[in-house]
Amino acid sequence: MEEKARWTCYIDLTAGPGYSELKDMPLELIAKHIAASPIIALKTKPEFSYMILVERTLENCNTLRNRVRKIRKNGDFHIRQSDANAYVIHALRYLKGPSLVCVDPYDPTDVKRTTVEAILKNPLCDLVGLLPAPGIQRVVGAYGDRLFIEGLHEHMPLDFDFEEAKKKGILKYARECYREWVMSFGRSICCHYIPKARYQIVFASTSPDLSTRVHKKIRSHVI
Repeated sequence: MEEKARWTCYIDLTAGPGYSELKDMPLELIAKHIAASPIIALKTKPEFSYMILVERTLENCNTLRNRVRKIRKNGDFHIRQSDANAYVIHALRYLKGPSLVCVDPYDPTDVKRTTVEAILKNPLCDLVGLLPAPGIQRVVGAYGDRLFIEGLHEHMPLDFDFEEAKKKGILKYARECYREWVMSFGRSICCHYIPKARYQIVFASTSPDLSTRVHKKIRSHVI
């Protein structure tokens, strides 16, 4: 992004408080917070020209605002307490150049399919995040409107057998359905399954070259 434009933007539609606290932490990380997507983006070099951080709850939004100001004093960021689905169109109006949009909801049903669609339709936006529930929920099946992918916090039915679903190819099929949907917008996409976290990481770009470079970089960390 930096090579092609002087102005770049980072949008996090489900920013949270900025840090995560893992349920089962490695011994060396006990009692430590893990930097989540907004903090990682703040510390990315070269810096984004502008940042838009959206968080639904007031408490998390205020916590995020205080943490961001400790890292970046200048005002080249906008923090908004709002629902991602309600605010996405407003956020996209700020764009003056290439933008990276992060969608990583706490609850898999927090982000609607139409919200992801609005991002994919915007030629300035690249998309990164977890494999979103709206794209594959009906394919995999639902339990209380929650997606059947282990690792998404506590949103799993007690009787769901991840290994059985993996053997039957259910998760792979769901991923391919989502891939086809993203590609229908003229996007290139790479998906990576992170075994330790059991997350499906998705990156969708208007540039096939950029997707290839991201694919190679991520692959070196998950194999």
